[in-house]
Amino acid sequence: MHDYRVIVIGAGPAGLGTAIALQELGVSDVQVIDQGEIGHSFRQWHPEIRFISPSFTTNGFGFPDLNAITPNSSPTYGLHTEHPSGRQYARYLEECAAAYALPVLTHTTVTKIQRFGDAFRLETNRGEMRAKYVISAVGDFSFPATRGIRGAELGRHYAQIASYRPFTLQEDPVVIIGGGESGFDAAIKLAALDQRSVLITDVAAIDSVVPDPSIGLSPYTYQRYTAIQEAVSLWQGQRVTAITQTAQSPYTVHLEDGQAVHTRQVPILATGFASVDAPLQTDLFAHRGDRAELNRLDESTVTPNLFMVGPEVTHEGVILCYIYKYRQRFAVVAAEIAQREGITPNAKALAVYQANHMYLTDLADCAVDCVC
Repeated sequence: MHDYRVIVIGAGPAGLGTAIALQELGVSDVQVIDQGEIGHSFRQWHPEIRFISPSFTTNGFGFPDLNAITPNSSPTYGLHTEHPSGRQYARYLEECAAAYALPVLTHTTVTKIQRFGDAFRLETNRGEMRAKYVISAVGDFSFPATRGIRGAELGRHYAQIASYRPFTLQEDPVVIIGGGESGFDAAIKLAALDQRSVLITDVAAIDSVVPDPSIGLSPYTYQRYTAIQEAVSLWQGQRVTAITQTAQSPYTVHLEDGQAVHTRQVPILATGFASVDAPLQTDLFAHRGDRAELNRLDESTVTPNLFMVGPEVTHEGVILCYIYKYRQRFAVVAAEIAQREGITPNAKALAVYQANHMYLTDLADCAVDCVC
């Protein structure tokens, strides 16, 4: 059995960023574990998926690169690209882990988490581990959200597409369900292969007048879409209820108003993600809809000393769904753990996080609400 003060589950930007913050503020004996490699989810991205938030080296002026996980690093500086791919970003994460000499156990799968007294016991394929604190940083990419659509398993979720070429073998248009970033990105990639699509959504991000990219379409996607929009039929104000399959009609997409679309193409589900479906979170967090309930410290409301960081965090009504948002809570969680352990957080390190807009304690100051 291995004993640690803190175990961080997930070696993505949230997990590594929080582990670095813990280390910088003076908390030792921290172990990061991941079921895959560092940046595992980003390595699963389709090769052509790019970050919609641009990377630019502005750290020296107190404005960290939007995709950085520390105040003094910048993905674009080492990668020399403004919109990194998933594998490029995973390389940046590897460099951060090496630079801070983080203890990371890869290919370590947690099968069960139990709380005994004031400690957690984690069962893993490497044996049992114990910790006083656990930080869930599992992200959301591995948990496609398909609730509310009967027969969703007949479609292919955006996160599961390794190539769009199989969608170009039929004359029928591809039906894309969902009008957010991933829906429009799928339409753009199909258009690049001369494949038409029908994008069905109740609300289309492209029509949003809210300046938050969590609600509207990012400029990066908007610009690419306007160049190919003639290849896309946009059906707005429509909600998909089911996908069925028969010998006569390989795929039928049913709409709430009774209409149906018949196609020989596998429908694409661009319906987002929800880590509420992660099996390890079922009993350790209370849930409201598809989000875990957290207190003002991003701690489980039912399991003390269990924290959550990353894109699934909802705090005071704000969803911190981009790196430049949720990284502002790394040092907040780290400082809280330090104080509970009787450790005075390193004042100089804390000041660096604060000066670089990476220490947000009052989300009431956020002028724009997010709906991911």
